[in-house]
Amino acid sequence: MELARHSDEFDRRGAQILGVSADVHSVSLTFKERKQLPFPLLHDEGVRVAGLYGVAMKDMPIAIPAVFVIGQDRAIHFKYVGETVPDRPTVETVLETLDTLPPASGG
Repeated sequence: MELARHSDEFDRRGAQILGVSADVHSVSLTFKERKQLPFPLLHDEGVRVAGLYGVAMKDMPIAIPAVFVIGQDRAIHFKYVGETVPDRPTVETVLETLDTLPPASGG
């Protein structure tokens, strides 16, 4: 939820935060509302998207917590895969990565 608390910093950089949840849609929606997340929380029941990004837990319908920075070129410029549920990169690390990317083009 640290990224959510700094959403204005991401906005200033022209970045968009997206969350992806492997929970049942109703559980994801309740979580988003309870935590007052200021960004979309996409639904990935069955961990298909998590599998494509290599963060689906083997033989379990859950994803390993991870953060990706994807540029406008659609390339992954930063990938952090946590070892535990609370293991996340610092906001500063993610923002520093964003600052290395070319500015967003209008349109």
